[in-house]
Formats: sequence, structure tokens, C-alpha cells
Amino acid sequence: MGKHDFKNKKVFSILIIAAILITGIMIGFNILQHMALNENNGDAGENQQYDYHIAMIVRDSSDEFWQSVYKAARNAGMKNGIYIENFGEVLNEGYTPDELMEMAILARVDGIILEADSSDRMIELINEADNLTEPIPVITINSDANGSQRKSFVTASDYALGEKYGSQVLEVLEVKGQEVVVLLPYDVNNSQPSLVYSGIGEALQNSTMKPDLSVEFLSANDEFGAEEQIRNLLLSTSERPDVVVCLSAVDTISTYQCIVDYNLVGKVQIIGTYTSSEILKGIQKGTIHSSIAINAEEMGTKAADGMYEYLTNGYVSEHLPVLFERVSQENWESYIQEEQHEKK
Repeated sequence: MGKHDFKNKKVFSILIIAAILITGIMIGFNILQHMALNENNGDAGENQQYDYHIAMIVRDSSDEFWQSVYKAARNAGMKNGIYIENFGEVLNEGYTPDELMEMAILARVDGIILEADSSDRMIELINEADNLTEPIPVITINSDANGSQRKSFVTASDYALGEKYGSQVLEVLEVKGQEVVVLLPYDVNNSQPSLVYSGIGEALQNSTMKPDLSVEFLSANDEFGAEEQIRNLLLSTSERPDVVVCLSAVDTISTYQCIVDYNLVGKVQIIGTYTSSEILKGIQKGTIHSSIAINAEEMGTKAADGMYEYLTNGYVSEHLPVLFERVSQENWESYIQEEQHEKK
């Protein structure tokens, strides 16, 4: 046997082993999916039957906002015979949205509700799902994949949202030329600030205060890395901003905790996002000036209902709008009462 024959056989053996491992992983994944489906069927009652299995994929399913969105979507889906799964939750390893999309397509789910991004790969996967012999419709939520074959987009108006954040910044500015930083998750495929940022900029530009507005891109897939960036920003006496605008619940909480831990209360104003118990506590104390709350329940419900409409009728509105509201010291108590009522 020659050296080349030996090497070829060795390479062939490695390829066979790799194929077996990949097949095993996918079989195991499907078993886990069926186990989760059966478990949820049991929770809903022995007679509960589902006509459709939908995968919900977001970048950080542990975020309180997304947990609320998922809960609302799941409950709305049950009413229409749809099982909506927090896809990948049963897996031990952390997978990227792209990888979860690949798995959902291989699992041949009936539909996908997706927190999308603008990457070429994400658009390719959405189009791949739509071009199957039995197409898998995709509805995007909160962030879109422009140019893809997604069926609908569930979101608040990004520009209007930015203007609302901007109006909150203007409430806390004290003198001209103060530093305002907007925290944004970094998207390697799109390093340009979002329409939300543009809306903030427009609101501030039209004011007489003329603040210095900038953006801080955070590690999108590394919560600890983002926390460190926020800490470094706030602890730097030369770069510390006067106002921080947080566009996610996670970043709002991280900024709030850092300001409390390092005795920066009163030195930095926070404009946050969402209404978790910790964020409401910060608003109550005045450490967080205000928070902009997209209606998570409405977002989840509209995504589930939109998917049902498409699956049963073959069409759905291209844009499903969601409301948002300012939460401040004037109305935070109503959110606490609502939260306590939901827990009963």
C-alpha cells in the first residue's frame, strides 16, 4: 500500500466519522425537540392537539423582554392550535441565531419567528426556508432582514422610537454640549447605527441644547463582554458621558447596576428600555430617569397571530405595528401593579 493510498483512506475514515457525528447530533436534536413538544402538550392537557410547530429564535432568550414576548406568543399560539417553541432552549450549548435557523430548517418546523439581522447569511437562510418544496414561512420581530423573503415584520416604528428616546434625553440635559452615548449591539455585517439612533439624532439636533451624540457598539453575543464595555465607559473620567441611552433591557440593567456599584448616581443619567422589576426599581429611586417600553405582550401575540394567518390563509400584512410607552416616576406604579396581577 502506497503512502497516498494510506492518506486517502485516512481522510476517508475521518470524513465518515464526521458524517456519523453530525448525523448523531441531528438525531439527538430532533429527539430533544420531540421531547419538548410532548412535554408542552402534556402541560396544556391530554386532549391538547397542535396543528403547527413554530420555532422562535432570538439572540438572547434569557432577556426578560424576550421571555415576555415568548410567553405571549406561546399563549396566543395555543388558542389556534400552534405550538411555539423557544427554539434551542433545551440544548446545553449556546448556538448563534444562524445555527438555530439551520437546525430549524433541518427539523422542518412549520414556521419560524425570528429576531433577524442584516447579514447575508441570515437573508440566505430565510430565503432557503421559503424556497423549500414545503416552504417554511419566516416572520421577523423587532429587527428585520431587509431584502429577504420573510412574510411579515413585527415591530414598533424605529424612527418614532428614536424620537421618543431623544425627547427623554432632552428632559435631563442641563447645559449645552453635554455628552450623550447610545449603546447599540454590534452587528459585524452592519456597522451603521440604526433608524432608532437616527431618530434620536434628529430629535437632539433640532434642540437648542446641541449635545454631543455618539454611539458605543457593544458585543452582541457576549453579555459579559458588553458589561465590561459599559463599566469601562462609565469608570473613565475622561470619556464618561452625561447621559446613557440603553436600547435593551440587559444593557439598561447593566448600566444601572454599574452606576449604583461605583457611586455614580447623579453623575450619569440613564434612559432605559423595558419594565423589569429591577428597571422599575431604578425608576422609582430616580437612578433611571425613564424607560421606553415596547409592548412585549402585543409583540408576541401579533407574531403568533400573524403566523397563524399566513399558515391558514397564505398571506399576512407585511408590517405588523407594535405600540410603545414612556415609563417614568409618574406611572411606574401601574407597571408594578400589573406585574403583581400577572403573578397571581
